Parts: sequence; structure tokens; C-alpha cells
Amino acid sequence: NFRLSCDNALHLRDGRVCFDCDTNRWSGLRHRCYRDSALATLPISWRNRHPPLTRPQIEAADAVVALSPNAAEVFRGWGVPRNKVHLIPHGVPPPSNSETSSTRPTVGFANDPSPTAPTDPAPYPGGLKSESTEDRWLFFGRLSAEKGLATLVALWPDHQHLDVIGDGPLADQVKAHSPASIHFLGAEPRDNLLRRLHDQPYAGVLFAGEAIEGGYTLAAVEAMSAGLPLVAKSSSAAAQLVREFGCGVEFESSTASLAAALDRARVTHDECTIAALAAFESNFVERVWLERMLALYHQVTR
Repeated sequence: NFRLSCDNALHLRDGRVCFDCDTNRWSGLRHRCYRDSALATLPISWRNRHPPLTRPQIEAADAVVALSPNAAEVFRGWGVPRNKVHLIPHGVPPPSNSETSSTRPTVGFANDPSPTAPTDPAPYPGGLKSESTEDRWLFFGRLSAEKGLATLVALWPDHQHLDVIGDGPLADQVKAHSPASIHFLGAEPRDNLLRRLHDQPYAGVLFAGEAIEGGYTLAAVEAMSAGLPLVAKSSSAAAQLVREFGCGVEFESSTASLAAALDRARVTHDECTIAALAAFESNFVERVWLERMLALYHQVTR
């Protein structure tokens, strides 16, 4: 996260990206950005009164690892030299459930005889899903303001089926304003959710959060692991994955734009599936993360 430059570590306030503290160091205190409390925010604001570049975590670092391009830009904005910033996305672990592992090949460490002698993971079975894809869509995550579900509910086309998995402070509010085509399924353990992603005939996964992410959006990467297209609001962090890897479509803040994006995601489902799986295997399995981190350690310790 961005704890060294932001009192709530998210660069997010009132549902929008915020860098106010870059120009007014005490803005976070004034807006009670940590736990909505001035008293709780005060020690963090006091600690953050010095620029991140002067803090020992950054000043003494031989290399700074950024988990996403957004994070890399924030670190460079702190003044970290470009050659010290290294983009290494986090590896995403496979499901731990043995039944899932027996029917869906795992990636990363679970397939490796040792961390230093990786083998290529097996391809995902099932392949392209167009023949079984129905008009069902999925949103999953914490039901809080930064995830954008309230925006999605307001724009959602009535004739489309949306399953929502998760819980949080906005659950009652979004349920009260949702059309009958949106179904709230509650929270699920991660392994159950990953089985759902791989086994259910969803046409794609929706993202609408207005946020700058410290890392690539984990939910989006998990959707990519199942070959599901991403349908992302253009200002969301997940849209960066769509633009970088071609694994989905984007939409703007209107029902017409969202409806058109759902149609495009359906038509291009197979292409998005191929792009999502290729991007996941090349960038987000634990094996790839380990290789990149070991290479960086070797570079800075030579």
C-alpha cells in the first residue's frame, strides 16, 4: 500500500483517487482519513510529515519493488530513481482444497518439485467457454465504497443476471437499490470462490472501483486464472489489466455503455479467455514471481 505518503494508505477518499496530501501535508488529518478519526489519524500524519524519499525504508533501499504500474508511478513520484523501481506483480496461489486440486491443475509451487527447479504448469482444462456461457455475470469482493458496487448497481441493465459474492458495510444499501436481476449470495471462502470461477458458466467478471491499487487487482487476477473476461469501468484498476493484456472490455459511467460492453464481452469471449490465461501464466503464477524476485536479489547483491 501507500502508507508512506497517504494516511489511509489507499490514496482514496470519498470514492475518488486522492493525492491532496502531496500539496497539503495535513489534509488527511483534516478529513480524518484513518478510521474516520482525527485522533487515530494524528500520529500517522505526524509520521508522514517527512517526504517518503527521506524515510529509511526508501532512502536505504537498493531496489523498490512495485506490484503494479500504478504503484511504480507513485514511487517515481516520490522521487525514487526509475532504475531502482522494479515491476514484479505478486504471485497468486492456487486453491488449497484437495478436491479442487485433483480436478483443476495448480500452478506455481504446488506443481514444482522445488522452488529452485520450476516446471511449467499444466494448461487449464475446459478451454474456451463460449458454448456453455450464459448471460450470467459475476461481481465479487468486499462490499465497500472503493469497490464500486453502488455504481454498478445504478448502471446495471435490468435484463442481465448478476451474482454478487461478498459482504461489507454497504451490503444493505446496495441490496435496497438493486433490481431483481442482481442476486446477493453472501461471502464465500476463497477456495469455494475459485471453484465457482472455474466451474460456473459466467460470461465475465465486473469491476467498477474508483481506486489506485498498490498491486494489480487480486480479484481480477483470480478471474483471469479461470479465463474469465474482465468487464471493467475505464477508471478502475482492473481496466489497466484490460488495456495491458487484452483480456476484457471497458465501459464508461452509463447504462448504455455498460450494456454495450457486456455485448462485446460476450462476442469476444474466446479471445478474452485466451488472453487472460496467457497473461496469468506469464505474469501472475507464484513460480514467475519467485524467478523475478530471485533475479532481483542476485542483481542487487552482486
